[in-house]
Amino acid sequence: MMSPDKLMEMMNHHMRLASEYANLLKLQTDAQQSEQRTRQLIDSSRSKSIRIKMRVAEVK
Repeated sequence: MMSPDKLMEMMNHHMRLASEYANLLKLQTDAQQSEQRTRQLIDSSRSKSIRIKMRVAEVK
């Protein structure tokens, strides 16, 4: 049988690991959302650039 102190130490360690894992999952989610937003901004920028080029071509 494990001593109460050892059991508490193991539980605290487990809780720290669980907390670190939750933080890593949050960071991963944030990174994925940031990457998605960056792609949307790039696509939007490309679309605007194409529209501007088409307008310039119409004016010429």
